[in-house]
Amino acid sequence: MQYVTRDTSAYPTLRHYITVYGEQTEKLLRSYVDVESSGARDQIATVRIETIEALQVLEQAAAGELSRAVSAKTLGITADSDAIQRLARMDGYDDVAPSPVPSSAADEGRHAPSQTPSGGPAHQSDQKTDAQ
Repeated sequence: MQYVTRDTSAYPTLRHYITVYGEQTEKLLRSYVDVESSGARDQIATVRIETIEALQVLEQAAAGELSRAVSAKTLGITADSDAIQRLARMDGYDDVAPSPVPSSAADEGRHAPSQTPSGGPAHQSDQKTDAQ
């Protein structure tokens, strides 16, 4: 929620998280409190374990949603960086080297060699240049 407060463009991700998990989480916690306050000691231990497991999954889901929200920003930074480097090369700054980029699944596709529709490597004449 702190991230969404700072970057309101991530609000749809938070809304999705609350919509998908909110009602179910509320139901889980209300049920847990009901069992806990019932005094049925033979049920409390089982319910506590189940509730903890559900909350751990909920925490993982929240981390995943935050990662999704931030990945959109990361992709935007990558696009901006690429555009700046291309503009610098077009202005004659050929010695401008791209900064090292950590390897990730999103980057692998961007740096993979071009291939033809049949799956083989594309020939140099088949590839477009940055200037085109």
